[in-house]
Amino acid sequence: MNYKLTIEVDEARLREATGDNESSIEFLISQEMGWVEDSGIYLTDTEKMPDLEA
Repeated sequence: MNYKLTIEVDEARLREATGDNESSIEFLISQEMGWVEDSGIYLTDTEKMPDLEA
């Protein structure tokens, strides 16, 4: 089955947590989502979306 998920990323917090200020955000998301794969959920695509207006 395929599902579409939308996530919001705090870039500064992600970079601080990973200690990586060089890699692309897409790479860091993929790297951090790796732990989810143990549950059978796989990240297959990362696409930047327009910022949501609050």
